[in-house]
Amino acid sequence: TKVERVESVECPMCTKQAHVAKAQDEVDFWQFTLDDATSLQKRKSKQKPGESSELESIKEELDRHLQTLEKWQQIDCDDDSCAKDMAALLSLEDNGKAEPKIMLRQDSNKCLFLTRLPPVLCLHVQRRFYDPQSGRLSKTNQPVLFQEYLNLAPFCAYSFKPRGSESTSDISWAAGKYTPEQQQQGAASQSQRQIFYRLTAVLEHRGGPDSGHYVCYRRSPHGWCYISDQEVRRVSWQTVQQCQAYMLFYENSNILEHSVN
Repeated sequence: TKVERVESVECPMCTKQAHVAKAQDEVDFWQFTLDDATSLQKRKSKQKPGESSELESIKEELDRHLQTLEKWQQIDCDDDSCAKDMAALLSLEDNGKAEPKIMLRQDSNKCLFLTRLPPVLCLHVQRRFYDPQSGRLSKTNQPVLFQEYLNLAPFCAYSFKPRGSESTSDISWAAGKYTPEQQQQGAASQSQRQIFYRLTAVLEHRGGPDSGHYVCYRRSPHGWCYISDQEVRRVSWQTVQQCQAYMLFYENSNILEHSVN
């Protein structure tokens, strides 16, 4: 979640906002033109030839810009097809030209956040690496510290609606708090919202980089169990913590406010 300043980034949201503002200006202009032409027609005692067709042309132009505005507003910048949708819309605005316009660029703050929380969070510890001295793949046996409960709130771009809140929105954008000047303030604010995941299983690989055996530590209603093929026995949480974790599986506990002693 550390903020990194990146220069000249293609920004879908900036592109959308710019084209929405442009389309809105066109809608306002043609709406004013239509209102003015309608008022002028009413003031005249006799309708001039062609005046009715002029109003129809203005209405058609207004409808066209209203449709363009609606299409831009419906684009979801979080969707993977955002760039493709924008390119198609820009191509239509350019009367079908094959070469779409480039997205707007600006300096941005880059940081990684979760936007959609999974029911089960799978974390992979990459233990294989290339050893330049031997020229082969090797495996590290360095222990990894992990907790039984994991609070994902500081790593989320969206914060859930507090209980009892009168807000009609279920989610709110929180990444704006993480500017270089407000990072500490934003992190403190996010820490007030707790989204806990509970560790349910740990996968351990025993062996070298090319072969070996997998064992599993699994949570049960009566504690932790060690599972290796047909062997199943109870173990302590301290034993689980000392294993060489290869994969960690955290399950959403569905508790937004939870205290861990």
